Order: sequence, then structure tokens, then C-alpha cells
Amino acid sequence: MGRLKLVVGKTARRLTLYIPLCAVLTLSACDANRKTQSLIDSLGLNPKETLTVVLATYPKSLDWTNTVDRDSSVIESNLMAGLTDVEIKGTEISLVPRLAEKWDVTDTGLKYTFKLKEGVTWSDGAPLKAQQFVDAFKRLLDSASPRSDLLFVLRNAKAYHQHQTKNFSEVGVKAPDDHTLIFELTNSESYFPQVFAHHSLFPVRLDLIEKFKDSWLDPENLATVGPYTLAARQTDRLLVLKRNEKFTVKKAALKNVVLRFNLSGRQALDLFTGGQVNAIVGIPIDDLKLFQDRDDLYFSPLLEVTYLGFDVRQKPFSNPIFRRVVAMAIDRDDVVRALSGAVRPVSSMVPPGLTGFESNRGVRFDPEASKDLQKHSGYSNMDKVGKVFLKTDDSPSSALAAKNIKEQLQRAVGLEVEVTDSKTDTGKNPTMLLLHWWALVPDPDNFLNLFTSSSLNNVTGWKNRNYDDYVHTAASVTSAESKEKLYAKAQHILTETEMPVVPLFMGTEYCVLQKKIHHFPLNMMGQLPLSGVTLE
Repeated sequence: MGRLKLVVGKTARRLTLYIPLCAVLTLSACDANRKTQSLIDSLGLNPKETLTVVLATYPKSLDWTNTVDRDSSVIESNLMAGLTDVEIKGTEISLVPRLAEKWDVTDTGLKYTFKLKEGVTWSDGAPLKAQQFVDAFKRLLDSASPRSDLLFVLRNAKAYHQHQTKNFSEVGVKAPDDHTLIFELTNSESYFPQVFAHHSLFPVRLDLIEKFKDSWLDPENLATVGPYTLAARQTDRLLVLKRNEKFTVKKAALKNVVLRFNLSGRQALDLFTGGQVNAIVGIPIDDLKLFQDRDDLYFSPLLEVTYLGFDVRQKPFSNPIFRRVVAMAIDRDDVVRALSGAVRPVSSMVPPGLTGFESNRGVRFDPEASKDLQKHSGYSNMDKVGKVFLKTDDSPSSALAAKNIKEQLQRAVGLEVEVTDSKTDTGKNPTMLLLHWWALVPDPDNFLNLFTSSSLNNVTGWKNRNYDDYVHTAASVTSAESKEKLYAKAQHILTETEMPVVPLFMGTEYCVLQKKIHHFPLNMMGQLPLSGVTLE
């Protein structure tokens, strides 16, 4: 995808003097980096055929069926492929076949037939079979993963996942032969083929999982059907990918990819300027100051929305009037300033770039109206409310945003907020949560379905039948105009009337790239399909 230049300072300049790496590290960190470099050197990789990238966080797992974090999915999507793929060029999003040759759908939209490409094999030479997709779907529905709801549109899939039926044969998917998959849906969803680009729905080899048990993901045991295989790894520090020569669908341009993790901003920058690293991707907000004057700093907006969620089952947020009081008391621009201007404020739960985005949607910052409404909310006396708990994840950006929101609410409405993270046990359930949602598929349903009554990811406890109807109907229609009208009605309920959530800002991906890199895939989905990257 095209790269966007970030202008954040005066005339760009290039630093030429750096402190030696080990001089600024602790002995243990320095030793770990030596071991990592020693492992890389032992592989004898040709620098002209090797892309080396620093990523922020080591993946929690490479079990593509069961992982839910973005860091893992970035790696899994380079090792594996799905029936379809989503290509993003600028703001243009297109769906293309990947492991599928083609698919057909009935006029009712309730039955899809996919045909696999001929001659596709796994990296160990075993043929790709349709049953391996069915095995993956069963494995996902048998798990506790919230991503299982990607399949809930299939007949009886939700009932099977929730143990209302024990017979998987009743689920609307079957493989009548090695190259055919047939899906039966309970209701039409126009974006259904897109879901197969998601890593949770990639095929699996049960024979290898059963043979190697807990070690099936080790480099020597793992078989992949995608552009790369896993050549080596060092826990928390390093993954090395090697081109899968048996992947005939589309071969990777470069033979090797070295991925390094958990480096400080200074460590990563020293490696980059020393020529040991070609790219640094996912630069944390608190490290941006190290890179802000560089002419090789780039950014891409992400289909990711951070929002404030209320537990509507608990007072005072069981009261929609008080939820509006809080929503109008938050200045999104002030939150963005607290994050060094590195994100983009949004008031719509559908981010820019997708059908249904409306720049004027949502409650606006209005402190005077908030104070006036507070008098009629039943909570004019904050002493009766007491302290409320705002829970965040462990990211630095969430901590900064939460601190800012706490200060704003104390100042605007006198609400006492205590910020906690996932490691803090207060003994009480949080009444507010700072959450973010990144697109599983580039479709507005992915953001709005999140708050339907049946969503496994709806932690607010909020339910609204009209909202559910608008969202579910919009997913089934193909007319963009009809979708926009339905999503407008849904968002009116979500962000202006009931307000179980307050959208705050849209994520942004920052990176530095060497000039010799071409076709680096920064895109709105935050994925890194590296198979097309080339080096001069």
C-alpha cells in the first residue's frame, strides 16, 4: 500500500552520532541481544535476500485458530493463508481469492460453494484438502475463543458452540470432496466471503497436532500453507521466517524475514541506523519523540477505534442520562493532545474508510450542557456516587488516555475516577472500561455488531432490540445507500441516545523504513503481508 509521510517537526534531519548499543543497556539486556544476534548470524542469511523488521510485541501464540491478539495475527498471516484475502490499496478495499479458486452463492444468499485451487500443498508436501478447513472451523467452535462468532452465521454454529447441540454434522459446513466446501447460512451476510481472510479460519492439520501435541508449533514440526515457514525462534526476542518454496499460489519475493521484538526505542533505532534492521513497525507513542524529525518516518491510519465503555448494569451508568453527562464532559481533542497528537479523534463507532462513517455522528464535547443535564440526572451530588473504577489494558497509550479522562471528568462533573489495569485487583467490578477494537474484516458490521445482544465481545451489558435489527439487516443488504441509512439509525441509538459507549480516537501505525525497501504493506487493517516486499 502507498506510504503516508508524517510531518511532525521542522526540516527533517538525519542523526549521525549514536551511543554504542551496549553502553545504554543493562548487562542482561545486552547479553540477550548478543544471543539474538548470534542466532541470526548462525543461520547464514544473505542480507540481500533478508528483510529484518522490529515489531513491538512478541506474539502470545502462533496457534492461528485460537489467538485473538493483533501481534500474533501479523505473524500467522505470513505463515498461513485463507480461502480469500483482502487487498487494501490506499482507501480501496477489494476481496480476492487466495486458496479458493472461486465461489458461488445462491440468489437467497444462504448457500455458498467454494472451490479450492488445484495443486496447493503444505510446506511438507501434503496436499491441501477441504476437510482441513472443516477441521479448523470445528476446532474454533470447540474453543472458548470469542472469534468463534465469525462462524455464527452458519446454520447451528452458535448452538454447537454453546453446547445446545453436540453433533457438529448439524453445523452448516461440509466438504463433499477434497476441493469443495459448502456453507449454509441462517441469514444472508453480504460480507461473508471476507471472513475467510481472518487467521482464525485458516486450515489446520489435525494429524500434526495429534502427533506432536504441544510442540506442533515448533519450527521443526510446523507445516504451513502460506508464503513463509517458521525457520527459528527465540522466545520473546526473535522469529525467523523462510520462504515456503512449495507455496505456488504466490511466492514471496524475499527468501527470509527476521522479526525482532521487545526492544526499547533507543535499541531499535541504534540497530536501524547501524544497518542491522530494515524497518521498525508499530512505534509506541511514548517512543515517537526519538523518531519525529526523521525523513524516513511514515504512518498509516488504522481501522481501530478506542472507546470508553460503561457497564450499564451498575449505577450510576445504568442511567442513560448520566451516560450522556459523562459523554458531553469528555473533550476528545484533549485526549489526543495527551497522546502527543499521534491519534485521530472520532465520534463515530464506524471509522473513516468504511461505509457508515459519519463525521458528525456522536455526542460532542459541551461542558456547560453537561453540567446543566447533570442537575436532572439524579446525580447532581457526586458524594452519593463515590469512586468509580476505570479499567484499561496495559498499553502506554491507554494509560495516558485514561489519566486524561480521569482528570477531565473530575474537573467537569466532579466524578472521582480510579484508573486500574489488568494486573490490578480492586475487589470491585469496573464501571468504566477503556477498550479498543480493531477490524477483523474491513466491514462496518465488524464494529457495530460488537454491541449487539448476541455478541460475545459486548462487555457493557447493554441490549437494544431496534439496534440489533438495524445492524443485522444492514449486514444482509447489498445496496450501499440502504446500508448507510441503517447504520445511521444504529449509530444514532448507540452514540447519541443510549450511549453505552463513547468513541474517542482512531489508531495509527508508525514506522521507519530504509529507502531501499519497496512495496512495504502499511494498511488500514494493521496487517503486514510481507511476501511482496523487495529490497534494492
